[in-house]
Amino acid sequence: TAAGNLNQGRELHTATPLTSGRVLVAGGFENISSTEEFDPTSGQWQRTGSMNAPRYDHTATLLTNGLVLVTGGLNATDGLASAEIYDPKTQLWTNTASMHFARAEHTASLLADGRVLVTGGDGLGAPSEIYDPATGVWTLTGTPIVLRRSHTATVLRSGQVLLTGGINDAHVAVACDSELYDPVSGTWSRTGALNSGRNGHSATLLPNGDVLIVGGATHTTGFSERAEVYDSSARNWDTTGALLFSRSGQQGISLTNGTVLIAGGFNGFQDLLGSSELYDPTNGTWHATGPMNLPRTAANTVLLATGRVLVAGGFARGGTPLSNAEIFDPTTGKWTPANSMHDGRWEAAACLLSNGKVLVAGGATNGSIIGIKRAELFDSVTGNWTPTGPMTNQRCVFTLTVLPNGKVLAAGGFGTNGPVATAELYNPATGIWAPTGPLNVPRGFHTATLLLDGKVLVAGGAGPSAGNNTDTTLASGEIYDPATGLWTITDPMGQPRQEPTATLLPNGKVLVAGGNSFFRSIYPTSAEIFDPATGKWSPTFPLVSGRRDHLAALLPNGKVLLAGGFNTSDTSPSTELFDPAAVVPTPALLSQPAKLETGAIQFTFRNTPGLSFAVLSTTNLALPVNNWANVGNATEVSPGHYQVTNATPPSPQRFYGVRSL
Repeated sequence: TAAGNLNQGRELHTATPLTSGRVLVAGGFENISSTEEFDPTSGQWQRTGSMNAPRYDHTATLLTNGLVLVTGGLNATDGLASAEIYDPKTQLWTNTASMHFARAEHTASLLADGRVLVTGGDGLGAPSEIYDPATGVWTLTGTPIVLRRSHTATVLRSGQVLLTGGINDAHVAVACDSELYDPVSGTWSRTGALNSGRNGHSATLLPNGDVLIVGGATHTTGFSERAEVYDSSARNWDTTGALLFSRSGQQGISLTNGTVLIAGGFNGFQDLLGSSELYDPTNGTWHATGPMNLPRTAANTVLLATGRVLVAGGFARGGTPLSNAEIFDPTTGKWTPANSMHDGRWEAAACLLSNGKVLVAGGATNGSIIGIKRAELFDSVTGNWTPTGPMTNQRCVFTLTVLPNGKVLAAGGFGTNGPVATAELYNPATGIWAPTGPLNVPRGFHTATLLLDGKVLVAGGAGPSAGNNTDTTLASGEIYDPATGLWTITDPMGQPRQEPTATLLPNGKVLVAGGNSFFRSIYPTSAEIFDPATGKWSPTFPLVSGRRDHLAALLPNGKVLLAGGFNTSDTSPSTELFDPAAVVPTPALLSQPAKLETGAIQFTFRNTPGLSFAVLSTTNLALPVNNWANVGNATEVSPGHYQVTNATPPSPQRFYGVRSL
């Protein structure tokens, strides 16, 4: 239905529903101070008093007393810190105290106690601030973790405020990371990140307490049709001590003393790093150790038989592939230069052979992702590099896996014409490579994990381009059997991903986490576990922050550490822990059953992701649970969300319960 036209054309203005049912529109581009009210009864607009300052990209918040608070924004020349109050009864504006910082494209959230939280939009990393309508005073409160504007802020049922998306002013990047503000403590904490960073999107609180995120502009693909839901009840991975330096593409490895070494990589400003640090799992903290002699990223890192660490190759400042190598000694905390390789290379693969030597193979020798065939051996006793037999195929971004028989499996990677399906075996006794059965799907940027039975699981990666802007990210997995030399397709992952990490857990299962997909616009927070006994993947607790180019390390206590990495928020010093022992069922609260048109009864419940539940039913609550009828299993419709449908309930009154299997 058509409505009356505004008295003045405007954009980047605010529209606020009033307690009377009318709608107040204020300001806008370019440099507008006028305001007007829409009357839904007549369908017409009425001019009201003008603001004291013209502004656009500001906020307008309906207070509990019926007044409207307007904050910040821009005018023709400046960002504004000023604020003013609109009284619908008089239709006049009155100045109130100014904020501590000028802000635009910020958010203003009405808290449960009637105060207003304003955050972001300052470009300085300033603290958030709270306006108290009772006193007209602004008070500084906690500083958000991510510097952002054009984001959303949603007040949850708990009273906490959820920030999602936006532009990170520090690096001019679209933010994936989300955070929660606690009005009681006045602090911000990380929470589950968006899978697809976006700005200019919408966030809607749903009746069940979750938040629906829709649309916006993404990092690489422009405006997005993708939507996702923030699960306010979900358990994420546990946070642990933050890295001293934000980094991605670092060299990292678990040491024999139980600590974890991270070195090099690049930061959010794309500067290469030479710094190193060690993670102590006993207290969950990082501390600095000696820096590398040469900053680098995308190098090969191998734990030597002596407990020292060899780092070789990688990318240097200026985009030059390195032949340089150096060795870290955990006892001294220092790096010592080693002899250089014969070839400068990055995105190569390396492994420790059973004879104590290090095999480095393939990689790229320039800025392109086109692999080479050449390979060489490092002898830690003599410190020398010796050429060995070349591979039969060019490869970079591929995997090397040492098999129980001592041979080395090379699988996939990128050659001259993109991803390859070929695989080959290196024999350390002869120094010769021989072809073995090819992968079913050409791929690079994948993972390869040696299973407890001696077979090798390959998962995800980037496949061949099909043209038409089709994403090449793979969800498929396959298993190599050294006894037959053949690959068998296994169950696909729930999420396509390239550049994830894969960690063999003590129970023989494989944890895959992180990576990216859809032209690097999606950084999935989902994690999943592969069970070799069933050949199936199941979801598990989601990450706090999606990421690629990160480190995953199995700690002595059986937990898995994820550190560093990159998403569209750029590098951040976030680290988190996965605890396999926490993958246990919790008490289930079933939803109110609903009767479908077919007559079936359906209900839902939430629990730990990746579990199996039997559905029990009875007409007599006096019966012991062991005597209830088993009417099937619950279906996990999304990670941690289970659904039960009982097609033909035999009586009008029936009781249900669930039991973990």
